[in-house]
Amino acid sequence: MARVLASSLDRQIAAGHPSRTGRALAIRARGIVSPAARRELAQCWAKVLDQAARRPGSLSSRAPLRRGAITAARAELREMISVLTSSRPIEPRGRR
Repeated sequence: MARVLASSLDRQIAAGHPSRTGRALAIRARGIVSPAARRELAQCWAKVLDQAARRPGSLSSRAPLRRGAITAARAELREMISVLTSSRPIEPRGRR
């Protein structure tokens, strides 16, 4: 059920609804901060940073990267990746 309602649950988590208000919300919140989810998200962002640093290739079916915006946020993105890959607990809402 938590997967089916993921978008709705994510909005509730982002709005600050406590995860103890419902079983599906609690399951989704635990899933968001699980080591596997954190690792996957960190890997995705590391890949984005890597791709943004490269020269644009030839035609691609991928959405174009906003390289300037990614480069401007590089320090913050690296910090986020560091937090995601650490063993420190994090909040599902994304606040420390």
